[in-house]
Amino acid sequence: MHEEVEATVFEVLAHTVRRDILRLVAYSQDGASYTDMLGEFGSSTGRLNYHLKQMEGFIQKNGRLRYTLTPLGRAAADLMFSLRKGLPENAEKLVRVRTPPSLMPALKFMAYLLMFVVSIPVIFIGMQLYDTVVAGGQLIDILLLIVPMAIGIAVFVWIGYMVRVAPGYLRVLERRFYE
Repeated sequence: MHEEVEATVFEVLAHTVRRDILRLVAYSQDGASYTDMLGEFGSSTGRLNYHLKQMEGFIQKNGRLRYTLTPLGRAAADLMFSLRKGLPENAEKLVRVRTPPSLMPALKFMAYLLMFVVSIPVIFIGMQLYDTVVAGGQLIDILLLIVPMAIGIAVFVWIGYMVRVAPGYLRVLERRFYE
């Protein structure tokens, strides 16, 4: 029976979100509300509900609908806190810390490849536009070339902007994906 409880404790402590929930509830004086958890973790309600369901027996709702630790939850939190305090200074060097692979290199490669693919027609449209202007082409022909060229340039700039801005957003998506 103790082995099953021990396995359950380690299963709860194995996930980052559940450790964060234990930490938040343990540090709060009168318990943590569901809204506190949503705001703290930035998680969806479905994902938070899943983790709360996995933590049955570790946390409970009190009369004011705030989550508090059960005796088993207190023991798991104490184990987590004592482990953190008892680690040697060079613990990172002693173990291989496992991190999930990042999707960022692949996404950046795809974005740069897309920028290259978009730039080729823009270059050819630009050359055609130049030839049309030099040859004294009609205004409608020039306009028909300017519009797709402008769209291509806008897409090119937008992809470049997203490569610079999106990594923070993509990291959030990665964390949610690996939760």
